[in-house]
Amino acid sequence: MRESTTYQAILREGREEGREEGREEGREEGREEEARRFLRRLGGKRFGAPTSTVLAALERIADVERLETLGERIVDPNVASWDQLLESP
Repeated sequence: MRESTTYQAILREGREEGREEGREEGREEGREEEARRFLRRLGGKRFGAPTSTVLAALERIADVERLETLGERIVDPNVASWDQLLESP
């Protein structure tokens, strides 16, 4: 059965689907990390170097949209510290 062309085609298709799923997960993780890097860089200029507590809080955020919203709030004049930024709704 392993020599069957149908069996081999099914295996190939499964491998390709697995690779594609892995790429999607990798892209999402890459977007998260880039958003965090952006927040650390811009936030560092505005609020000073992030503490280990702030860094840990940023690492726990896995939602890219949430990270992007935090990035937008960095320029909000009512947000004056890392703590205020992370407290946001």
